[in-house]
Amino acid sequence: MIEPWSEEGQLTLDRRECVCFGTLGCAHVVPIAPGRLSPGQRDFDARLLEIGGFDLATVVARPQRPLALPPVMPVVDGSTDCRGVYRPTVVVPLDVVRQSRLPDTKLQGLLDLPDDVDVLVSLFAKDRELEAIWEDRRAFVSLLVALRPSAIVAPSYSTWAGDPWTEHRYSMKRSFEYYRILQDHGLVAIPHLAWGRKVDAEDLAAWLNRNNPETVTLDAQCLGPMFDRWVGELGWLRGRLERVPSLLVGGIHPGIRLHRIVEAWPESSFIYNGIRFAASHRELRVGADGAVHRVRHASAKPDQPRLRLGLPEDDLPPAILYQRSLGKFERAVAASRDARILALGEPTSAPLFENPRPQRAQPMKMLAEPLPVSRLVAPYGPSTLACQTRG
Repeated sequence: MIEPWSEEGQLTLDRRECVCFGTLGCAHVVPIAPGRLSPGQRDFDARLLEIGGFDLATVVARPQRPLALPPVMPVVDGSTDCRGVYRPTVVVPLDVVRQSRLPDTKLQGLLDLPDDVDVLVSLFAKDRELEAIWEDRRAFVSLLVALRPSAIVAPSYSTWAGDPWTEHRYSMKRSFEYYRILQDHGLVAIPHLAWGRKVDAEDLAAWLNRNNPETVTLDAQCLGPMFDRWVGELGWLRGRLERVPSLLVGGIHPGIRLHRIVEAWPESSFIYNGIRFAASHRELRVGADGAVHRVRHASAKPDQPRLRLGLPEDDLPPAILYQRSLGKFERAVAASRDARILALGEPTSAPLFENPRPQRAQPMKMLAEPLPVSRLVAPYGPSTLACQTRG
């Protein structure tokens, strides 16, 4: 296992480099993604003021109702691919929320879900989509207040390995600032954890020890070859906490990485997005050479006619595939948890979702008076809309 922070000396402090860490450098071009912050930008001071500076201490976690998260929460989007995928808690992606057009309607109603299902809104998305909800955060937060989700996961602004420290810290603090805005408007919010260097992880540990949130979250989707180093740093962070919160993880599939995360942070729950898998069920096609090919619907070419043999459909409907893949993921999580417990010599866990649903906590009351619009920008001196006018 890679020792945490052993490669930090190879990370640049003032310029962008490729993550290949070549000792002689490389010719890879690493473009500047939208929303990044650099001291050379004209609006650097204004954007830094907008998030209250780089200090995480300017954000304080408010008391809110605790979340009873199950081990696995499936992603649903209201399509037929998700029909029947019910669990005590489900997750809705950002694009579904932004497309909703019915005011004063709970998310359960929009997605045709039972009223007793908790709905989490996940703000794990592409950088451009996250930039959109930052620049238009007034309207987006108002939409969330109207939809009344059970909780919202704070945005996962990217902290790519090899980026300058200022960009890492800006992404971290901007996510914390969004978390503050959500809580200020009476919404149950989950802070997102990310770090670039050891100093960032140390500051995260200090913030967690001061605020003691019940639940935190992180996005593990784009780690790639950096996973081994990252999971070591994750365990390092947990070891410095006085009170360990529950961890909600997105972007993981069944396999060794899931097992390693449970080893590093046993109090983990997982978001499972099986929508793309469900929509990729396969069928038989006849190629130009006359051979029969098994292809995905999305990749089927018009010049490959479908082979019909008068037999039942080659594959199951997407909704059934999603349910089966979800069951496989749940078993993988249970196996990883049981392996961890057996290693400690304790009894194994009960099967997932076998017990009845626990008593629901009372919903959190909204603020008595709505906050002024200025609180959506910054409470740190004259407000600036610099980031809202950038092209």
